[in-house]
Amino acid sequence: MTDKATTRFGERAEVEELSKRILDFLPGAKDIPPEARLALAQIAVMHDLDPFTGEVWAIPEKDRETREVVGFRLMIGMAGWRANAHRSNEYVGRAFYSCTPEERKALGAGPNDLVIRCIVTRRKTGQPSMVFDGYGLFRAGERRK
Repeated sequence: MTDKATTRFGERAEVEELSKRILDFLPGAKDIPPEARLALAQIAVMHDLDPFTGEVWAIPEKDRETREVVGFRLMIGMAGWRANAHRSNEYVGRAFYSCTPEERKALGAGPNDLVIRCIVTRRKTGQPSMVFDGYGLFRAGERRK
């Protein structure tokens, strides 16, 4: 393995130590198979993310019929995206707005669903700032945060 690859992906001992800490200290980690814990640790080390604060997750995938766990999907959480955006120093602000009735309809939101519009401003070196917008939809009765 080259120095570049070692630096980019982290040292094996560092990844294995984080995997062990995940097992010891992260609630529910005993249900995550060792290879998924190692992959979670690898992503955390490689991208400087903290699995203990929700920056990176191992999410169980269940069989639709039996509801048994058949695997795990690894995902960078909102906290991780925000941490990386903050570290990049490219994002200068965000603002949240209520959605119009037309936006709610276009998103298929029900009368009791929460829908928020977010506008993010990003620096462009030597050019005017760029603005991006997106929507968040939380359906009434959903069991997730």
